[in-house]
Amino acid sequence: MLEILVAIWMAATSVNKPAPEVSVDPPALQQQTQEEPKGETTNPEAPKQETTVQEPKQAKAIPISCVLKVDGHNIVAYATGDSTPRSGSYLLEVKKTGRNVAKTRQGGDFDLLPGETMPLATVAMKAGAGEKIAGHLEVTWEGGKSECGLP
Repeated sequence: MLEILVAIWMAATSVNKPAPEVSVDPPALQQQTQEEPKGETTNPEAPKQETTVQEPKQAKAIPISCVLKVDGHNIVAYATGDSTPRSGSYLLEVKKTGRNVAKTRQGGDFDLLPGETMPLATVAMKAGAGEKIAGHLEVTWEGGKSECGLP
């Protein structure tokens, strides 16, 4: 009986103990950690392993983006500028494969106003049964380039 009372008293006094102070390194506050997956059996005496997860770096804004859109039988190439006036050049290639084969290349220069979306080129090409159309647009400017395509 005395052993039971001692066990209850020990449990009660361990609950009321203040938590020990822990010093925290400020850079450690900026890191996120993940615990081991639950459901796996682990050795309770083994030290816990933590995985550090770094925040992804912010992607830089692209000064000029490009896109190819299909409008009926037309493939239209567009460029969109950022908040600065931009000048550059483009090269559009469109290919049709299958029963009939066709290929066209168009290129030229352009000037974009801030935030402007401009159609650069239009190609009319129809794909019949068993034919596929693929396109690739490359837009270049001083200091960079963007690429986009159709499957």
